[in-house]
Amino acid sequence: MSCSLALFLGTGVVVAVSCRLTAISVIMLLAASCASPAPQARPENQVGPDGFSVSVGSVTVSAGASVAPEGTSVSVEPAPSTPGQAVTYLDTISDAISITLGEGRIQPDTPIAIETRVDGGVDVDRRLNAGDLLVFVSENSAGDLDIHPAQWDPSTRVVSATTMHLSRFVAGFLSMQKIVRQMSDLVGQAAGQTFPRPADCQSSVQAPSGVEYTVQRVTRDVAWPCLAIDGAGGIRLDLHSNSPFVYRVRTEPPRPGQGGPGLDVSNIATQLVYDLVFSADLDREGALLPGGSVTFRYLPDSPPRSGELAAEAVLSYVELSLFAVDVAIGPFGGSEKVEAALQQAEFVECVAGTIEPSIDGLDFTDVFVVTADCLSPILATAPKYVLGQVGQTIIGGGPILATMWRGVASSVAELRGMDSDTSATFLIGAGRPNAEYIGTWAGQVSGDSVDYSVRAVIREQDGILVADVEYPELGCGGTWTQFLTAETTATFTEVITYGNSQCIDESTVEISPETGNLQYFIDYGRKKLSSDMAPAS
Repeated sequence: MSCSLALFLGTGVVVAVSCRLTAISVIMLLAASCASPAPQARPENQVGPDGFSVSVGSVTVSAGASVAPEGTSVSVEPAPSTPGQAVTYLDTISDAISITLGEGRIQPDTPIAIETRVDGGVDVDRRLNAGDLLVFVSENSAGDLDIHPAQWDPSTRVVSATTMHLSRFVAGFLSMQKIVRQMSDLVGQAAGQTFPRPADCQSSVQAPSGVEYTVQRVTRDVAWPCLAIDGAGGIRLDLHSNSPFVYRVRTEPPRPGQGGPGLDVSNIATQLVYDLVFSADLDREGALLPGGSVTFRYLPDSPPRSGELAAEAVLSYVELSLFAVDVAIGPFGGSEKVEAALQQAEFVECVAGTIEPSIDGLDFTDVFVVTADCLSPILATAPKYVLGQVGQTIIGGGPILATMWRGVASSVAELRGMDSDTSATFLIGAGRPNAEYIGTWAGQVSGDSVDYSVRAVIREQDGILVADVEYPELGCGGTWTQFLTAETTATFTEVITYGNSQCIDESTVEISPETGNLQYFIDYGRKKLSSDMAPAS
């Protein structure tokens, strides 16, 4: 039969039907409408002479008539997912909604207002007093986040904001406590970080001339020194970082250092800042960055003899500040922007130009603020907003936040004003192969008021010579640890570990190979004693 019907369903929705239906078809259609509820109506409206106002759940969206041409469709519906749901710093307090105009084809000409009434169980005033920020967070189809600062009306318990770009929205607290606490924890961990010694690191190498070069361990093991022979017979010295701090490295004879790969892009930025700030010294030193390396090359006729590493506080602050910035803004889509920005001349020149005039008087907070200020112009809106708020919190935040940040600063305070503790040294000796020294040796020591015997068992350990030594007649003994190998002499530090009342606690011992024996010399008090030591069983 032919029909023209208007079906009134239970929801009040009118469905117009103009078709050819059989009686059975009509019965089936009606039965279906009764058997299951109709889909939830999509909240739709149009821009009218006075604009529009649409509510979904706890959220109301409204705008004036100039927002779009009259008759433009307005859609406000529950969002399929919460904007920024992966951001652990965001505590949401409203339903998530999606807003479109003209079926998603246009953006508003004038601001659109978004409001949500907050449940009485949420203590908004307490959160605000604690330094948290009340915001709406939006996320577009590409996953880009934006932040819209919100207003709070305690009399109506309404949170409101405006936007000129439509996407998905949710209201919430941006927890500054969570951000600063995370920064404090992770930067504090970074400030105590160490790195393993490379598996292929050699402490001793033999040149084509037959001369053996041996590098001593760096003071406090803040770096791992490794030697290699280049194809032309020259010597290559590689220092690998074992510290979270930046070191300026100089060697004797002076050579320029070439930086190697570090942990991440922050190493690249710090290296570029170093190149600008210390440009006058680049021909005689290099920078060792956390997790990275620095290489020095020497001609065969000018081998390396020693080196010194000086901790550079401000560059260490730059490195740690860049890490802290990434912790803060990374969840808001800042990491990729940061990685790109850190290699831009604009950023590097800004940091270097700001810190260089007052480099000796800057602390960690100063450098963080400089880094943030130089980075902000290059960032997108959301990470820029977050970074600005973090900077304000650090500079003038409440007691809790200030205390947490001071804890981070104190973890690197040792870099300032403690020259004896922040510098490290190492020696490189050139001489005969260590095999000539290894074994058990004994002899009679002369030059003291009475003669006495010495017995030493010399072995190689971690690329250097060490020994157990005893003086039987004196009733004392201890250890030797090599700190220098010259062309004809190995020099040791002797430390007495028992019988200390009979022998000097610490002395310097020199051993020289000669016709199958070892010549022993020791600075004993004001005397230099000697012995001809022969192989012993």
